[in-house]
Amino acid sequence: MAKKKVKSVERVKVKPKTTGIVQHASTADNANQQVVQVIFPSDVELRKVKKKKKGKTASQKKRDELLEQLKAALQSYDGLQDEAQKLNIKIPSDYEK
Repeated sequence: MAKKKVKSVERVKVKPKTTGIVQHASTADNANQQVVQVIFPSDVELRKVKKKKKGKTASQKKRDELLEQLKAALQSYDGLQDEAQKLNIKIPSDYEK
């Protein structure tokens, strides 16, 4: 048998031409230092416009109400615990290790 000739194609990578301008972020300076001065007539009044505060939504009001109920329940629980401790009553724990 005769050896088969291996066909090969050489590809040449074409590099894009560079213009010679190299930009480095560390050495770049912003030379734009323009100063703008606005002169208003004497009868013009400058004042700040205050933004309106957003009102509470229904879900936010419900959340606040539930938090108040929870705080009240926890305060009553703490009061009962203090009272039981003063009367030397032992409260069993609800969990086992």
